[in-house]
Amino acid sequence: MYHHPPNQLQKQLTKDPPPHHGARGSFGSQDLYALDLGTTKFCLATIQFRTPFETPTLKKVMVPADGMHRGMVNHMTKAQRALDQLITLAEQEFGRDIKHIHLGVAGSHLSSRITSSTLDLAGDTITTEDQHTLLEMCAQTGQASQQEVLHALPIHYQVDTRELMECATGFSGNFLTGTSFVIESDKNYLRDLIRLCNSCGLKVKTLSAEPLASAAVVVPCELKQQGVIVLDIGGGTTDGVAFRHGKPVKLITVNVGGEIMSRDLATCLRINLRDAHQLKHHFGLSYLSPSAPPPVECRNNQGELITVSAEMVYDILSCRISELYELIYREVKPLGDLFTAGMIITGGGSELAYLSEYLTAKHDIAVTKNNPTLPIKLAHQTTTSGDRTTTPYATVAGLLYLAWTSRGPIAEVSHKATSHFKSLFNWLREIA
Repeated sequence: MYHHPPNQLQKQLTKDPPPHHGARGSFGSQDLYALDLGTTKFCLATIQFRTPFETPTLKKVMVPADGMHRGMVNHMTKAQRALDQLITLAEQEFGRDIKHIHLGVAGSHLSSRITSSTLDLAGDTITTEDQHTLLEMCAQTGQASQQEVLHALPIHYQVDTRELMECATGFSGNFLTGTSFVIESDKNYLRDLIRLCNSCGLKVKTLSAEPLASAAVVVPCELKQQGVIVLDIGGGTTDGVAFRHGKPVKLITVNVGGEIMSRDLATCLRINLRDAHQLKHHFGLSYLSPSAPPPVECRNNQGELITVSAEMVYDILSCRISELYELIYREVKPLGDLFTAGMIITGGGSELAYLSEYLTAKHDIAVTKNNPTLPIKLAHQTTTSGDRTTTPYATVAGLLYLAWTSRGPIAEVSHKATSHFKSLFNWLREIA
């Protein structure tokens, strides 16, 4: 379970939103909204609660992205215009006024580290507070002044010289050592993201690293225990997380995504980007298959009619995909060969035909494409309902899931926020 501040701290981020103008039931105040500012699309999704006894409804809308490059805002005015368009469309589709959102954070400015800290117990019994103190110490260890910690997730604890354990509460000893996985973001870029949302009338309730969000809804816990690499292949970047023994140990961000693959086709075949995008989805890597589509004709930039085959597209795309794999392998190689469950891919770029088969055969690693599943445990139900969506929406589904778990009773009991997170969220409230 990821560590997010409990509900009472989330409420500190913004004042209560003004009354909604549209007709809505009182139970609709529990609706959740998640925003993904991607390279190629802006997506806003919601879980809507109509009554306490009905299964919530998952809805999502999207518009073409603008002002983005490799998962990050690079033109504020264009991004604001696109976000305004998205909000208008979403409020029409959802039948709600949208005021508060849970925002995803992506891009090469994200980084991760594993840190350890030790607490002097003087023989006392270890409490939950001691573990939270260690989590805060780990978050602060090695933190640069221009960085802000988004997540601090415990990996394991050690009491004196005993074996490592997941939870040390209730034991006694002289020293407690905690090891945590920390994700950091550029502080000023977070300010820019929040101001962008504020300029469009949105208040940011929580910030979450998008690679963690995607992984939360596409990978079963069993595979995380075995060791697995989770990759969300987007339009501008490929973001991922490596899990070992059930814990995240490495954040991955590679500046290769579906958009650059389309540009490769456009450059090599001398065609426009729109036709290249269509050819990419039409052929993919289907040259590997005996049932590959027949060649098609299109016009190049000089107006000449050319014939494009599955083999031609394969030769171009496979070079970029091999580069993507090598960049990812370079990131995880220092961790050792402990990823026995292989690789799980999701995101819009994972829809490339025969991508899993190509990676499995070419690089001798088990690769599986997974759709996100959004499990929500309702207060008035004893079973978990699963809402499946498609891979391009893995990020917003994950953001909604993290938002839900952070406000539920389980999160409030087991994930009491440290003073570090109080500082982060008070800071967000001040600049909102």
